[in-house]
Amino acid sequence: MLVWLEQDHWSGSGAERLWAKPLGDDLYEIRNTPWYAYDLNWGDTVRCEGLSEAELPIVVEIVEPGGHQTLRLFFEDIPEVERESVLDQLNRLGATYENADRALYSLDLEPGIAIEPILDLLARQAEQTGLSWETGWTSKADD
Repeated sequence: MLVWLEQDHWSGSGAERLWAKPLGDDLYEIRNTPWYAYDLNWGDTVRCEGLSEAELPIVVEIVEPGGHQTLRLFFEDIPEVERESVLDQLNRLGATYENADRALYSLDLEPGIAIEPILDLLARQAEQTGLSWETGWTSKADD
């Protein structure tokens, strides 16, 4: 399926392809961690309308959040040994990750994984190594 990105997105891309499991009635379950799209996560159920030029269903709304959270790491100019150390620590805290290009990593936090220790680790690494990171959400709903 396809998600349109903001016109001036930092990636320079206009859209992102996501793996999805068809559920019927134009509903799909996201089956990978987004690299660029905000407010979408692994396991979310989305509704699609129409097809892109590549004949991919186009996401129009989230029907049911899956409970996962997405973060992104930017390891530019950080030595591999430091990168591997950070990734190992994140993995021990329960985060899984996918590697785009050895500089961009997308983190997935399953429901129930405590985000505070992960955010603390990322903040420390930003100060110590210059690691850049961001959340995959633009706003959080009040609990």
